[in-house]
Amino acid sequence: MNAEELKSVLQTYYDDSANISICVYAVMKDAENPGPFKLDIEADAGIGLKDMFIQSLQDNLSSNDELSILNLSSADERTNAIYIYDIDIPEELSSLETVISQDNLPLLNLAERSLSSIKALLIEIGNNTRQLVLYKTMAPVNIFGRASFFLQKDNSRLKRLKDEFLRISPGFQMMRINGLLLVLNLEALEKSFGFHDVIKCEAARGINEIVAANLLTNPDVLRELIEDVKYARRLTKVA
Repeated sequence: MNAEELKSVLQTYYDDSANISICVYAVMKDAENPGPFKLDIEADAGIGLKDMFIQSLQDNLSSNDELSILNLSSADERTNAIYIYDIDIPEELSSLETVISQDNLPLLNLAERSLSSIKALLIEIGNNTRQLVLYKTMAPVNIFGRASFFLQKDNSRLKRLKDEFLRISPGFQMMRINGLLLVLNLEALEKSFGFHDVIKCEAARGINEIVAANLLTNPDVLRELIEDVKYARRLTKVA
C-alpha cells in the first residue's frame, strides 16, 4: 500500500460516513485479563467521537500531501511517514485483530473496574463491509479520578464533578486497515509493546545472514549494536 492507495481507502469511509458507526473498546493494564472490553457509550457521544476521529484521519492523513508509507523494517528518520508493520506483531497488539473478528466482546463493568485501569482505547469505525481500528494509548493525564477536585459549569454556578471521567483527544498511534497494521507514531511504538525485543530478534536474524554469507570476520561487533534500537532497526533490513 502506498499513500495514495491509503487515501483512496479512507475516502470510502468519508463518503459513507452516514452509514458507518463507531465502537470503542478498552485494553486494560491487568495482565491476566486485559480484554478488550466494549465501552457502553451513549448514542450522541458516539456520533461525536466518530466525527472527531473521521476529521482526525482527514487532517493527519488524507490532507497530508507529503505523506509516505514505508515498511517498518525499513524505517528511517524521515518525517511525514507512516510504517507498515511487516515484522512479528507483539501479543499486546493482537487486540486490534480481536475487535475486527469478534462482535460479542464483553462490556467493561465500570462498577468493578476503574477508568485508571485503561491502558489503551481501540476505536473501531465501519459497518458490515469495511472496518478500520485506531489504537490510542491512554496517558494518565487523560483519566481524571475521584481523588482530584473538579468543577463543571451548571447554568450560572459551578458544581463538583464527583465521579471519574475520561478525556478522549483525536490523536492515535496505530491503525489497522485492509489487513495491514500501520504505525503513525514510531516513538510511541518503540517505548512499549515489547517492540525492542521484536526488533532485536529480527536484527539477530540479519546478523546470522551476514555470518552465513561470510561478509565479516568479526560479527561480534554487530551483536554489540543490537542493544541500540536505532542500529538494530537497520539490521532488520538485512533479515
